[in-house]
Amino acid sequence: MSRRIQYHIETPYAGEKPCGVIEVDDDTAEEQIEEMVRDEFFNQFNYGWCELAEGEEGDES
Repeated sequence: MSRRIQYHIETPYAGEKPCGVIEVDDDTAEEQIEEMVRDEFFNQFNYGWCELAEGEEGDES
């Protein structure tokens, strides 16, 4: 048997609330579900960073 898990991803953008459903086995641990939802998040969003040079302002938009 299996369970259906609905997840929600919160964003700061009005009107956007990505969500989806994943199917897991009945004996799937909560930690495994957490990892699966985290993977779904990174499939939809990215992040990054860079070091600014001395005096460089950067882009905060």
